[in-house]
Amino acid sequence: MGSDPKRSAFPEAPQTTFAVNLKYFFAELKRRNVYKVAIVYGVVG
Repeated sequence: MGSDPKRSAFPEAPQTTFAVNLKYFFAELKRRNVYKVAIVYGVVG
């Protein structure tokens, strides 16, 4: 009844799920104006 070393703590996610999550992640960054802030920070700093 010990922990199985072959089992991961996180289930294997298919690659398509990762791609969709990445898409929403960048959409959220865009929505929060993170791109603009990063550009201004890069120009000023």
